[in-house]
Parts: sequence; C-alpha cells; structure tokens
Amino acid sequence: MLEYSLTLCMSCQRNIMKKALNKTESVIALGSNKPSEYGEPTELVERALEKLGHISESNMEVSSFFWTRAEGLEPGAAKFLNAVAIITLNDCWSPIGLLRTLKQIELELGRHKDYGPKIIVNAYYQPRPIDLDIITYGSAQIDIPGLVIPHERAWKRLFVLEPLAELRPKMTFPGSAKTVSELKQALLSC
Repeated sequence: MLEYSLTLCMSCQRNIMKKALNKTESVIALGSNKPSEYGEPTELVERALEKLGHISESNMEVSSFFWTRAEGLEPGAAKFLNAVAIITLNDCWSPIGLLRTLKQIELELGRHKDYGPKIIVNAYYQPRPIDLDIITYGSAQIDIPGLVIPHERAWKRLFVLEPLAELRPKMTFPGSAKTVSELKQALLSC
C-alpha cells in the first residue's frame, strides 16, 4: 500500500475533531506514453487516478482522456495519453508533501530515472510510463528549486489546457487574467 507523505501535525490532529479543515483544490496533470511492468498507458493513468482518489478529501473531478502527439520527441514517438484531475486536500497537506506523494506514485507505477533509449529532442520531454505534475495548488504562487506553481509551462501546453478546459473553462491560473478556455483558444489559433 502506498505510504503517503502526509504527516499530521498535532494541532491538525486536534482540530480534525473540532472543526472542518480548510480545503485546497489542486489541479494535477497526468500523462503516459510508455508501458511499464504495471500496465499500458491507459491502465497506468487509471491506477494513478485511483491513488489520487485516496488522498482527495472529496470527490475528485477527472477529465476525459486525450491522446496527443509527444511534444519534444522525435517524429513517430508514441502518443501521450493525457488527463487532468482536480483533487481537494485538507490544510494538513503542503505543496511539497503533495509533490513527494506524486513522485512516490510515479515510482510505484514504474517511472524510474532511467527511461530507456534516449530519443530526446528537448530535455524536458521523454517517453515515460507515468507523469504527474502539480498545475495549481489553490491560489498559491511558488517558485523554489524543484517546484513551480502554477506550473511554469501549463498555459503553453494544449495537453493540459484541453482536459482542464473540459472541467473548468472559466478558471484562471494564479497571477493570470486569462481563462483556461482563452489560453486554449490562443494555442489553437497559432
């Protein structure tokens, strides 16, 4: 069973019984274009969603699955299966704790540092069995080594904007005035 990196502080443990905790919505992007010993891309995304469902405080919202070309990889590379989930976390979570949990889920589903043969055109992109990215964490704006929220390239990625527009077309990223739908339309018109 997955050990989540959620450590309840003593004050949180006491407050659970006294009052409802504050809730934070977080948008998570999911992608897969390489099988692992745990399944094909569709199965891996479904398993990741199941694990995310265990940490969400309420019903998780999940977009449709979208197959998109593999950006930054050589022509002919396997397409990516992409989706977005919106999870709700209580105030005992932190962005760093969520990041650690997502990395643990990736490891459990077969993502390792060595992704196999290098067919990289751009170092950001490579085939992988599962990729989980924090796109937003409430209204937080964070820029520290290893974690940028909102995700620094989210508004430039149709594979994030398309599924997110399905769930929250009028949503804006913290620090941005444009809606997800407007950002998506801008990319489609290029």
